[in-house]
Amino acid sequence: MILLLKLCSIVFVLKLLLPRVCHCQLLFSSNVDPDFSRTPCELIESRKFICEEHFVTTDDGYILALHHIINPVYKRLGKKLIKPLVLQHGLLGSSTHFLTNSNGGFAADWTNETVSVDLTVEGRNLAFLLANIGYDVWMPNSRGNKYSKNHTTLDPNQDSSFWQISFDEMISYDCPAVIDYVLSKTGFDHLGWIGHSQGSLIMFGMLAERPEYTDKVKPFVALAPIAHVEHIKSPIRYITLIPGAMRLVKTLGGELSLPSFLLDILSEKVCGRRIVRQVCGSALFLLCGYDPDQFNYTRTPVYYSHAMGGTSAWNLLHFGQNILNRNFLKFDYGFFGNIFRYGSLYPPAYNLEAIQSENIVLIRSNNDPFADSQDVQILKASLKHPHIDFLVQDQKFNHLDFIWAKNVYEQVYGPMLGILERFN
Repeated sequence: MILLLKLCSIVFVLKLLLPRVCHCQLLFSSNVDPDFSRTPCELIESRKFICEEHFVTTDDGYILALHHIINPVYKRLGKKLIKPLVLQHGLLGSSTHFLTNSNGGFAADWTNETVSVDLTVEGRNLAFLLANIGYDVWMPNSRGNKYSKNHTTLDPNQDSSFWQISFDEMISYDCPAVIDYVLSKTGFDHLGWIGHSQGSLIMFGMLAERPEYTDKVKPFVALAPIAHVEHIKSPIRYITLIPGAMRLVKTLGGELSLPSFLLDILSEKVCGRRIVRQVCGSALFLLCGYDPDQFNYTRTPVYYSHAMGGTSAWNLLHFGQNILNRNFLKFDYGFFGNIFRYGSLYPPAYNLEAIQSENIVLIRSNNDPFADSQDVQILKASLKHPHIDFLVQDQKFNHLDFIWAKNVYEQVYGPMLGILERFN
């Protein structure tokens, strides 16, 4: 918290000083990509697709925003879509994570042989790639992020109970609500789910707890698959070692995000400066794995502006608890809270061995500090039914490369398209 306050102070001073120093303005000249400030629908419409924003109310009253991409070419020609696909973002993310990797991805008639598409650029934004091929793409935003901060009765600015949530509630309420809503809107009896990071964790949890959804999710593609986190190598691990830090986070709770003005400063005024972009990119490597060759530094402001979708402090705390507990457990409310909630002293584990699905695809890499190889092996051993296991060949491929790498089509999305065809 002290470090965050220091960072805020430094950035505030930069905001005041940089515009007033003409020489610095010349040195740090920037040309910020228009994607920097676009909303999800603006990003979608800028690529000539049609955007629909839907709102789904969960059984416990949270209102989730879903962004739906409609391919105008398929709509005009009356072509049948392959199937609905849900793209679920990870921790701190939002639907924009699947829309911002390149300035490409425009709606195109792929049936016209005269259309030439460079997939190494056009294929970097997963949502646009899938929509162009003929999938019906839906992108939910998890409760508590900046697009899903609504509730039928609770005010996130007034009611602290709004923020007393973690991925447990995403598993119990958000996943089923999204699946049922999309199926009801599309008329299909099943859909595909592509989850990145936490977006995979909540599906593992739901399939373990709700076996009746097994036949509704075909396939489940886990990008950077996460369930167990005991071997996580990100600096997030060291927060759990600070005396009293976990207790303080639980007591304070609330929203985990950065103020919009601070994100704007970091994205445009700081990281938008040509001379600083590489420094900002390197900061992400500290958290998510080192792979400078595949990081597009010219889009650093875009990545920073869309990186922090927000979540609850308790959600991050839940990850910390499972690092310490060395298991995939439900939220630990403490001695009395656990007795009240679970009827036991300790939170129960998600029983991954209960997963019945044979339609699971793991896509993983060896340079991922969040989805650590040892943790993935524990996950694989827990899955008692056959599944597909795909290892990314690029040995430097990291956690955020699954959404932001320059070679993501070659390493992940291209092979994944072939895997998806097996389930159509």
